[in-house]
Amino acid sequence: MKSVAISTVVAAARKEGSIVLFVPNVSKLRSSGKYVEPSTTHSKMFDVPLLSMSFLQQLYDAHGDQLEDLKLTIEKNIALLPDDLQSGTLRDVVKTGKDSIDVADVAFIATMSELMTQDNFAFYTIFDEYNSWFDSPLYYHMDYKGAETPIPHYLISAFQPMLTMGFGENNSSLMKKGGIIAAIDKTRPVKRSATVAACEQLEAEGALEVSVGRYSHTEFDHILSHYERVGIGKLRIYGADVLENEEEIAFLRMLTGCIGSKLLNSIII
Repeated sequence: MKSVAISTVVAAARKEGSIVLFVPNVSKLRSSGKYVEPSTTHSKMFDVPLLSMSFLQQLYDAHGDQLEDLKLTIEKNIALLPDDLQSGTLRDVVKTGKDSIDVADVAFIATMSELMTQDNFAFYTIFDEYNSWFDSPLYYHMDYKGAETPIPHYLISAFQPMLTMGFGENNSSLMKKGGIIAAIDKTRPVKRSATVAACEQLEAEGALEVSVGRYSHTEFDHILSHYERVGIGKLRIYGADVLENEEEIAFLRMLTGCIGSKLLNSIII
């Protein structure tokens, strides 16, 4: 239910004209991202170019037209880009970065910096499973302490821009126009201490807290009817035999606690 709410916010923000970078699976980025390599442009940092390419692809697909209206302004980032991109638009940078493993990380850093400092469009970074950032990192490389110690998230170039928006190890100011939405996930195998640290960080930043609770009985019945209509799991087969059976409905409420993800799992055959 929480993830559905987050996805709805992403869609609504994009519809009203905001630029949104959506990070729906922080736990996956933390635990099963692609290979990491020393950065050639940022000292002591590490690149994960395939992840940077995926972030840039998302921005290009969702906001390519808007990015055409934005120019590069931050000199330290411009100097690191290939010559043919230095006088182009942000769309040019994103387009090249999404297709080039050699340019992806520096293009992503430049793009995030520009989006945070421009005020033509509201810019939002929206995280699901945000508390996973605070769990133990799982990236290793021989160039970082002989691969005996994991690389902190803030030293990974694709992650660092997301962790310096007022959150994370190296605090900096929030973006000029927009904000951050960070959803805490309590179903993933994240250490309790990491979740507590994430919540404390958000509270210290003055974040507005919104709780996404369990389904009410009316919402529960509505979702079951929807699953039956579209034909999901056992409702595709048994349909009305479930919906019209009060004992079956009561059992599903007890089994799932009226939690969305558990309800969906309970009807999958």
